[in-house]
Amino acid sequence: ASFPPEVRERIWIRSLTRERILRILRERYRVKVRERIVMSKLFVTNHESRSAAKRFYRVHIPCTYAHMTCTYYGILYFNPEFDIIHIFEWWYFPELAHRIWKTYSTSRRHCQLGSAHRSGLLGQEKQ
Repeated sequence: ASFPPEVRERIWIRSLTRERILRILRERYRVKVRERIVMSKLFVTNHESRSAAKRFYRVHIPCTYAHMTCTYYGILYFNPEFDIIHIFEWWYFPELAHRIWKTYSTSRRHCQLGSAHRSGLLGQEKQ
């Protein structure tokens, strides 16, 4: 027997509800993500799980995934309520924040964008 669609949807979303740290580099006008593990297995399980994952990760940013010696183009799926972005190049933060805000601002939910660099949370502040 199969579960009703709304129960399956809740199961998919519950399995995605966790914090992730996304390490992002800027390279040739694209976001570069070093870890392939940031992509949930639900994106390749079936059509229903992929749809649920796309709804959960509302912000979709074109990116380049770099894993060991492989590099390929893809989409970074991001949920501002759970995901933490670690940006290695400080100068890129305003552009990335704008892209996230532009995508996310149509939602009624709260979105916080901030910088650990300014508050000194990343160690030394650059002069």
